[in-house]
Amino acid sequence: MTVMIEQIRSRAEQSITRPFLCRGDDEHWYYVKGRGTGLRSLLCEWIAGRLGQAFGLSIAHFEQHVFAAPTPHVFEDLANRARYAARLEAALEVFDTTCDEVPEEWWLVDDGVSADFDRMATRHLLERFDNDDFWRRV
Repeated sequence: MTVMIEQIRSRAEQSITRPFLCRGDDEHWYYVKGRGTGLRSLLCEWIAGRLGQAFGLSIAHFEQHVFAAPTPHVFEDLANRARYAARLEAALEVFDTTCDEVPEEWWLVDDGVSADFDRMATRHLLERFDNDDFWRRV
């Protein structure tokens, strides 16, 4: 179902793209990105949001790093890290489907020029969760 925006309240202070806080015709509030948002940003956010949902996160806004506070607890404890690795592996099962569901126009900038997004490179980066170096860089 398409939601029509009925009110623009303000712009987000955090986030490079400074999305607008808008009320939809369904009475829910949404952050909506403007024309200044690049296609790569839209692609990355769409995929990150869908993978986050598959990972089991409650995805509302994409403005704060989900591991900002619990980093030492998650990444320094080997048992927790193993649980998160299993969740990441399960979440990656939806990567290809998620990419396939991206609106077609997001993949092209204009006149057949591809968006600055390498689907396979992104997949390979995410698949590195089973490498110890991955957990040191998060």
